Amino acid sequence: MFQQILAKLPPKLILDHYWEVLNVIDWKILPITKSREFTIQDILAYFSKEIERKIDHEEDYYCKLLKEAKDVTEETIAYLTNVGLIKIDGDKLVKTREYSGFVKFLKECLRKSIIRKVSWAIWYLYNQKNLDCFKVSQILDVLLDKNIDEKTVERALKRLKLQFRNGSWCLTDEALSKIRDNLNGKPSIYWPFFGIFYVRNTRYFKILRGQSFTAYVDVPNEILLGNDTGEGLIGNLTVIDEECKDKEEFLNKASKIVEYYNKILRSKFKDFIGTNIDWLSYRIVNIPFTDKSKFGIRVTIEWSKFLKFIEDYPKLNIELWKKYRYISACRRPALYIILRGHELERTQEMVREQSSKDIEEILKTFNELINFLAVVKDSLVKIQARIQRKTQINYIILTLQYLAEMSSVAKALKHFIENGVIPACYIEMRKLIENLAWVLFDDILTFRA
Repeated sequence: MFQQILAKLPPKLILDHYWEVLNVIDWKILPITKSREFTIQDILAYFSKEIERKIDHEEDYYCKLLKEAKDVTEETIAYLTNVGLIKIDGDKLVKTREYSGFVKFLKECLRKSIIRKVSWAIWYLYNQKNLDCFKVSQILDVLLDKNIDEKTVERALKRLKLQFRNGSWCLTDEALSKIRDNLNGKPSIYWPFFGIFYVRNTRYFKILRGQSFTAYVDVPNEILLGNDTGEGLIGNLTVIDEECKDKEEFLNKASKIVEYYNKILRSKFKDFIGTNIDWLSYRIVNIPFTDKSKFGIRVTIEWSKFLKFIEDYPKLNIELWKKYRYISACRRPALYIILRGHELERTQEMVREQSSKDIEEILKTFNELINFLAVVKDSLVKIQARIQRKTQINYIILTLQYLAEMSSVAKALKHFIENGVIPACYIEMRKLIENLAWVLFDDILTFRA
């Protein structure tokens, strides 16, 4: 997702003092600036104020960290502006919408994983130094991480399938593929979502955190959350939670319900949406380290299969209404989450980022359609004038009338596409095409008569 940016940024940006600068830009400076705009002086002033507060504890680790962060502030800003994560607007700096997503990606994907850090170092050297063979010392010089030594790097290089030749570790096609996969990160980090949900006041179960309590876009949330009638896995578990006398009875009944819903996905869902789902499953598990009085409901998404499903499903030769059913099963329960206060704009922004290449292609095709409609409209004007001259009848072609309206609506729909509201655009486009078919049919019948 951020491979082009990572190719230009050194991995040292996830070291603690650089990371403090990233965090200040991301959220700590907001109470001061009240917007996405700021200056380098704002950040330096923030660090100076925090250091002054800690002056009585000068040996404190955090105080040292703040001083180091202040020293690298301008360097960090230079890196971020170079890759477009921060824009320069006169004497102001502006944090782009992509910035927070990138920082979250670093935090959840790269900072916690040594092999991903090494992958980033190799990717940086590969792109910036045009190297395809590396010495361990070169990788360590890029990482600058005191917690990573030569043996740790060598273990990572073996896992990445680099080949050791003549004292260097060399890239292979397989290794480069693994590195790219590592730098893509987990789809659960960047995949668009509507919001999160909770289950309250239950005695024997809770929804686990992470992807289990997240309502993702394009995932049939209705199976878990239910619909207007309150059905769904959670609804059924809530009912037996009230009925059961103890944990053992709940576990016995809940396991059967979870198994039933998994079978629906594997075998019976085809009648509903035209295909079965093998990438989504539910489990009931023990919670050993937190609340031992309750069981946890875990939602598992096999992301590689899910991403393939998203590519293949629209191409399936099935009834259109089944595809609408799937969209409804994904979106309808999530609307209640949005109405509780989650930001729809954030979801649309994530969809726009995730679908940027598709949106470009759709806009290109859409512009071609608008231009084609203009050509057709001009042709029909000439045809209508010719008919009126020959017949002396003031006949108006209905298709020509509708094209004027259709062209205006089509131009308005471009805003839907640009904002990532693709389902609504698709529905409106179908209406336009259906209406166009009706007026064409009417004109054909008129001319034949």
